[in-house]
Amino acid sequence: MTPEEFKKRRLALGLTQQEVADIFNCSDGLVSQWETGATPLKGMAAIAMANLHEYACPTCNRPYIAAKMETT
Repeated sequence: MTPEEFKKRRLALGLTQQEVADIFNCSDGLVSQWETGATPLKGMAAIAMANLHEYACPTCNRPYIAAKMETT
């Protein structure tokens, strides 16, 4: 996932950098660095971001990470 794809995904989910930071338990500054390419996005964070669902967890009201389900 490129920095541009990461930012596009965040915006598509309607999340702020701070909300993404809260999900990944990091600083919003690090999220900004991922989006500008100043800090490389590590594999697991890229996979997790790609698998964030648009739907919020009913308990904490934040998007959750889960495998995408294929429909046939």
